[in-house]
Amino acid sequence: MNNFKTLTNNELLAILLTDTATGKQPLKRDEILKNFQSWQKIFQINLEEWLDAGFNPDDFYRIQACFEINSRFLLDSLKKISLNNSHLVKQFLLQELKGQTTEIFCLLLLDSRYQLIHFHTMSQEKTDRTQVNTRDIIRIALNKQAKSLILAHNHPSGSLDISQADKRATKKLQKALRWIDVKVLDHILVADNQTLSFAELGLI
Repeated sequence: MNNFKTLTNNELLAILLTDTATGKQPLKRDEILKNFQSWQKIFQINLEEWLDAGFNPDDFYRIQACFEINSRFLLDSLKKISLNNSHLVKQFLLQELKGQTTEIFCLLLLDSRYQLIHFHTMSQEKTDRTQVNTRDIIRIALNKQAKSLILAHNHPSGSLDISQADKRATKKLQKALRWIDVKVLDHILVADNQTLSFAELGLI
């Protein structure tokens, strides 16, 4: 089977979830797609929801491992290119942040050639508002010897509108990081399947 792009969603799930020891395929793979409706929801379901739907926990772990492998693949790809203007950054952030039910704030720390040194998740709160700690960001940037960085966060509401709080936090971080010679290249907002770049809008 050479061309996986020709396979249906059910056929892909069958390959992913087949027990290699017994050759047994999951009887409920049709129901998995019916229940969760999209790959995004399948990848971001939690174990409790998965079990409540009556599915095998082993299948849940296989799917989550597949998601994590893809995430690490994208992260490795980022480390090999200049990120001062890259569509791949948005791809990676969509992978990490879309569909999340809490607001998450992230840093992509770059060296002098704009190549990725480190990806860091600052917060994963149970509220709809992330509190950005400037001191922590400065500490992380210094510890990783970053020369520039890209900020990112998501809007669980699905709204791609930039709030005044988003603008104020970005300006505050720009000003603070300037004192340690670290440049903020961009702040990328993720909402559902969309991204918005502060730099492209002239806000940075």
